[in-house]
Amino acid sequence: MGKILFVASYKGGVGKTTVSAGISASLAALGKRVLVIDGDFHMRCMDLVLNSESDFIFDALDVLLGRCTADEAIIKNCGVNNLDFLPAPLIYGDDQPALDNADELMAELKDNYDFIIVDSGADTPGIYDAFAEFADEGIIVTFQQATAIRAAEVTAGKLSALGLESIRLVVNSYRNKGVRKKILPDVFESVTRAGIPLLGVIPYDPRIIEFQEKGILPFTQKKFFINSFEAAFGNIAMRVLGDKIPLFKNVGNFTLRRKYVSPKVNEIFEEKIYDLQNQDFESQDSSSGSEN
Repeated sequence: MGKILFVASYKGGVGKTTVSAGISASLAALGKRVLVIDGDFHMRCMDLVLNSESDFIFDALDVLLGRCTADEAIIKNCGVNNLDFLPAPLIYGDDQPALDNADELMAELKDNYDFIIVDSGADTPGIYDAFAEFADEGIIVTFQQATAIRAAEVTAGKLSALGLESIRLVVNSYRNKGVRKKILPDVFESVTRAGIPLLGVIPYDPRIIEFQEKGILPFTQKKFFINSFEAAFGNIAMRVLGDKIPLFKNVGNFTLRRKYVSPKVNEIFEEKIYDLQNQDFESQDSSSGSEN
């Protein structure tokens, strides 16, 4: 039986979609079967982050209204093995019929996946509650700014009212420079203000924007090093799995994959690293031979 994670915040622009995609890709890299659902029916954008905007005919609304099966609407292995995607509808109006069969859909999906991650939107009547009520855990995304922290508090209250007992916080785009200059609160102060247990911290990195524009997800590039935000997402994914990973393990520096990964992940990445090493050696040998 899979676990449903509901990623939310009442404040827009804090990176719910970025966090949803990053955690999903990291869990998939750990060998888990993951489904991402774009739950933002008014402002869908997960398809852009996953580079799948032209890959679907049916969507989540079609499934909920019985126009197709879930299997027909889900995009398989979206950008990475084990990562599937159920897109939001192209157009959604407030006059849509009630989604009475959401419980049947979520129960079906939980049988097929280890994790279902719902990237929520604003509090759209019917949609927000339909997904949140069946979630096993809420993940609230926030910035360090006071307005985002306030929104996180409000979001936690809403999710609690819907019956969610496990709610954790992800501080996204964390700017340590702002903390040093005493412009922004540090992690401890942010968590204290929000009053929500901390799941993880994603450091600010301008490369995330570039990667999103190219549809590149964490842990999908064949390279020897992981960067800070990949390490942060990896830490969060392992904490979701129950591993006691230090909050800032390998965050803030470049780290060899083989030194970073736990035994679980090492089995997955070791073969790729070995292949890359052989390719590098072969290319070096051939280039040195051509010079001679």
